[in-house]
Amino acid sequence: MMSSFFTPRGAPPHSDTPRHPASARALSLSLLLGLSPLAGITPAALAAPAQAAPDQQAQPAQATPASPTATREDADESEQTIPRVQEEPRSPEMDGFKVSPETLNISRGGTVTLTTPPLSAEFRQNYEFYEFSLVERGSSYFHRGHNEFHTPGTQYGYVFDRDPNPKQMVENPDGSYTFFLNVQPLIIEAEEGTLFDVILTYYRKGYHPGPWQSDLRLVARAPINVVQDPKPTETKYIFGVSAIDDPWKDTTLTLEGFHILTSGSREDWGGPALLALYEVDPKTGKIVGKPVFTDWIRYTHCGEICSSFLNEHFKTSITIPGGTLKPGKVYKLGFYGYDRPKDEKYPGELLNDVADFIPVRSPNKESASPEMYLKVTTMSPYDGENILPVRAVGLKKQSGVSYRFSVQHVDEQGRLTGQKALVQEIAAENIHDGTVDERLNVLGEALNYDGSYRLFLEKVTAGKDGTVESVEQLVSKDLQLEVTTDKEGDVAWEWFRYRQILPEFSDSGMTKYMTRRDITVALYRLAGSPRVELPATSPYPDVQPDDPDYAAYIWARQKGVTFGWVDGNFHPDVQLSPRSIVAFLYRYQRSHGKVSPSLPTAAPQPRNGSLPGSKDSELSTKNWATELEEGSAFWRESRWAVQQHIWGYAENWRREYFTWEQTTTYNLAVMLYRMEHGGSRLR
Repeated sequence: MMSSFFTPRGAPPHSDTPRHPASARALSLSLLLGLSPLAGITPAALAAPAQAAPDQQAQPAQATPASPTATREDADESEQTIPRVQEEPRSPEMDGFKVSPETLNISRGGTVTLTTPPLSAEFRQNYEFYEFSLVERGSSYFHRGHNEFHTPGTQYGYVFDRDPNPKQMVENPDGSYTFFLNVQPLIIEAEEGTLFDVILTYYRKGYHPGPWQSDLRLVARAPINVVQDPKPTETKYIFGVSAIDDPWKDTTLTLEGFHILTSGSREDWGGPALLALYEVDPKTGKIVGKPVFTDWIRYTHCGEICSSFLNEHFKTSITIPGGTLKPGKVYKLGFYGYDRPKDEKYPGELLNDVADFIPVRSPNKESASPEMYLKVTTMSPYDGENILPVRAVGLKKQSGVSYRFSVQHVDEQGRLTGQKALVQEIAAENIHDGTVDERLNVLGEALNYDGSYRLFLEKVTAGKDGTVESVEQLVSKDLQLEVTTDKEGDVAWEWFRYRQILPEFSDSGMTKYMTRRDITVALYRLAGSPRVELPATSPYPDVQPDDPDYAAYIWARQKGVTFGWVDGNFHPDVQLSPRSIVAFLYRYQRSHGKVSPSLPTAAPQPRNGSLPGSKDSELSTKNWATELEEGSAFWRESRWAVQQHIWGYAENWRREYFTWEQTTTYNLAVMLYRMEHGGSRLR
């Protein structure tokens, strides 16, 4: 049984002026016909329409919508105001303006079409269409407070002009236009008595307003009948299948819910709800244990925050990993809103909107084919350990047969190179009902910095003498390497903190600018803070022997890292540019015999014939190497830093310049990390 929404609701409680039906004043669309210039419009305040008699209110809206009205919407329209309109005599030439269907069921959705009368050549030359929408009666937005603006594809249909959205607008042979608006099921939430219009807006060509602007918008408006199905009064779920027949494989399931009242916004502005699947004790019917499966579902009813489901309804797709559900077990499904399972005193205490899950069958688990499920599919050579939780299903216990996981390197052409980063046997006692859960620990030092990796589930058959007779690769999953500037920077900073190179900056000094004192002390500590014979008289007039960093300054002088300035002072508080920093690094490495005494003279050679972060080997090195002119201060040391992949990389928009006036603690950490680990591995 459908209920009509055409009993006038009256004025909003915060307004003394009732909203007007669009048919109360039939206004001209002569502008659409090109019969009247835009400059002739002078908005006037709309008088309050006469209140309909009670017997008239009870009647459904007219089968044929009234002639549309043309309005110029007020730029400051809000819930407290009524749009202004241009009052003109009704134009009989607009009687052919058509909206279809006469009645739209917003529970089921559908396509609304609007066809204009034939439009003059003058109009088509001077105006362009902008928006075809379904809105509340008398409004220019689906919600009268246009801060609740929704993206295209939900309540709104946009045309802008003829080219971007040709499927939403068709020009007919007679010069008329037909517009299409696809209204999704249950995307509109309306109270009983809400009246609706369809509006078609347009502008003079050359004026392109943003979605928040309504100034200079011309609107053609027509009412449309809207009904909806009665809403369910109990929680109901509709599943994409009637049962799960092979739980040993990943199951992707379409799930739709009605009368879902869960609400809350603990996590963030999106306020996701937590969908949870629990096992049920068949004897007591009570939920037991922890959730066997959870998934985050975004709320769709949004104001300032999203904290509930629009129309108490949601539809999504979930993937349940193979082996999660067991044949013959009984499960229940429900939601957590603000609360979570960790807040409960007993399993399912705070679970909302609970209903039975579909049956789980396939008792013949021996027939299940092997499958793997991975929660993590990336690894990084920068990490000390890469933990990969993996589940394998469909493993059959046989005499002389065992299983194992192996992680193998794959080159850029997708071929196995023969390098194995991990081989891990699966103990037979760990296999239960054909399923095993393992944690693979792949060490970062075992990984390359190029190509990718592949995880294999392998079947090993033993020979008569106990040796391996054959290895069969049953199934595989691709693993990607995470070798990025951000990842390298994160690892470099943690290494910098762990080594206590400049502990005074480790916790909150990532953006502190480095001084001559800082770089000298950092290199001294990196060298292990060696014992130094300290002169009783300082070689630097501005540094005294009782200075806490005196040993670092003397060590740096003895090792040839720095001799101070030409004026004889050390200037410990002077901030350094990156080119000055790399000069210190070069001398440090030279003191350890890691570079030749002479400075480099040749330009750096890119790895693999191409620049880091670039697919074009002919691109100039200026953007990623050094922008210093030859012969300028520390030019050659900067070239060395680029050659050694210590500084001078650029990945996407990021640049590592030598001409910055200061160097942050973070940048120093990256330089030192690269220097100590053989240069950056970014490609």
